Amino acid sequence: MEVGTPGWLFRDEVAPRDDTVIVHKRSCDSFHDTGLKERLVELGVDRLAIGGCMTQFCIDTATRRAVSLGFDVLLIGDGHTTADFGALTAEQIIDHHNCVLSGFSAGSKTVRMTPSRMVEFREHRAQ
Repeated sequence: MEVGTPGWLFRDEVAPRDDTVIVHKRSCDSFHDTGLKERLVELGVDRLAIGGCMTQFCIDTATRRAVSLGFDVLLIGDGHTTADFGALTAEQIIDHHNCVLSGFSAGSKTVRMTPSRMVEFREHRAQ
C-alpha cells in the first residue's frame, strides 16, 4: 500500500489528533527504516504501550524489538488482534503471544501484559 491511498488511511474512530506523531512503516518491525526509535528518544520516551493488528507478526516483532532497543513495554493483552492462521484460531494466537511475551526481557527492560481497562495514558510534557 502506498501512503495516502484508501487502505493506508486511518478510520475516523482512531484518527490521530493534530499533534500526533505519525511514523509510516512498511514491514512488521515498527523500528525498521522508520526513524521511530530516534523520534521516541527525542521525546524522552522510555515506555511504550503496544497494541494493533497481526499479533503473530507486527505485535510480536514490535514488542521484542522495542525491549531490545531499550524501552519498557506495556502489551495491551486485549488490544491486539489477528486472523486465523493455519491450524490456529485468532484467539489461540493472541493467547499464545500474551503468554510468551509477558515477562520477555532484554537487560533491565521488560514486557508487562495488561488488559486495556488497566491502561491509563497521561500527557507527557518535555522538561
